[in-house]
Amino acid sequence: MTSRMKTFIGNVLLAIGSLAGIFTLVLVADRALGHFRPADELPAGLLFTPHSAAYYDTIEFKCTVYANNLGFRGDDTTRVKTRKLRVLALGDSYTYGWGVDLADTWVKRLEEALRAEGHDLELLNLGSPGHGPGEYADTAAKVIPILKPDLVLVGLLQGNDLEQVKNWRPKEVGLDPAPARAVPIEKPAFTKSLAHRLVPNLTRLSTDGLRSLSRRPGLEFVGQRTLIKDEWKKKTQKYLASMDETRLKNFHAMAEPIHRAFVEGELNPASLTWLFPRPVSPPKAPHATATPPPPADRAAVVAEDPPTPETTPELNVDSVLMRRRIELCARQLEHIRKVAEAHGARVVTVSIPECSYVGISGWQKLFESINTEQQLRIRDANFATTVPDEAHQRASDRAGVPMLQVTAAFRTGSKAMKAFYDYDGHLTPEGNRLFADLLLPLLRPHLDPAPANR
Repeated sequence: MTSRMKTFIGNVLLAIGSLAGIFTLVLVADRALGHFRPADELPAGLLFTPHSAAYYDTIEFKCTVYANNLGFRGDDTTRVKTRKLRVLALGDSYTYGWGVDLADTWVKRLEEALRAEGHDLELLNLGSPGHGPGEYADTAAKVIPILKPDLVLVGLLQGNDLEQVKNWRPKEVGLDPAPARAVPIEKPAFTKSLAHRLVPNLTRLSTDGLRSLSRRPGLEFVGQRTLIKDEWKKKTQKYLASMDETRLKNFHAMAEPIHRAFVEGELNPASLTWLFPRPVSPPKAPHATATPPPPADRAAVVAEDPPTPETTPELNVDSVLMRRRIELCARQLEHIRKVAEAHGARVVTVSIPECSYVGISGWQKLFESINTEQQLRIRDANFATTVPDEAHQRASDRAGVPMLQVTAAFRTGSKAMKAFYDYDGHLTPEGNRLFADLLLPLLRPHLDPAPANR
């Protein structure tokens, strides 16, 4: 072997050894960083993928929603509270702030108003679209032991939350928490996945720094971003493909702006499920040997009067349906209270006004001419009913937690503004502001560590 060849091989081995040494040092540094990393870092998000984003572009609003480092909507924060008082807000899309920027959510507006009054607090938004009281209980069991709040606000949406209780099965508090709910994302590239496997702590540190920096005004967001418009367009096409000829014909006969908005993914396709519901399968014919109901029973059914606002189960707090819903909701609120008390926190429920109980929506205006007199009477009765708040109050009383409600004042205040989006139905920035302003004086007494009404 020539001296030149020996020199070459020696240089190659030296280079390999140097690279191996550098790689070893990087691994050691990564493991050391992982050992001493702050306690607020979590391996997965509490509700969503940490530092992910979703962009909404609809006919009524445009906004980008960011998940923070812990995986819920809001600015980056720590597991350990940095203020004297930590408040958690549990709820659905109305608490999450669907359709508005973070600064316009009622949760953030309430936090800013309380801080302006001198309260040293932070109000964390644990709202999640699609959740109901059952998911609130599951989320409470998961996040309260981690975030250790002093006060928990449970936002109960009028009507909708009581209806959703039937889809929930109670779990023992503190056990088997629901898995983290994540924004749909694309599978990471191989090189990115490899970096996360080999040096997860250094990778996280660098990407988190870039993402936090990129959320400053004027800079491009560096993170997982979902275009909701694309998702909605796909879901609309999928639902249209399942329609029969009659429903499809009715869909294409809709007003042009609404029709186009659905096709282009600019309106939530969830609306299609109640605008054009799938036909209900007729009940199976009884067996030939089955005993038919007596004539008197059949006559009673035929002669039954159509429902009125006074007899509609949803508008009668003492109906069998509402009593069952109240009982189920109370169980879920009791779960939340128990896990909160186990960690030194208190619970207050908040009844959130829903469009159907405040004013006429865009959909109602669209179909007003074809509604029957009975349907119009029931609709108008919603705008004066106290049943949703009474039901929330009964459920809260049974669970042993106080409740706050501002419906009457909200109905009055919303007459001078557009409080809800016409077709989406969620609170507008103005509606969020009105709700926060009305809630502010009612919440103050509950910020004291030992409120008098407790």
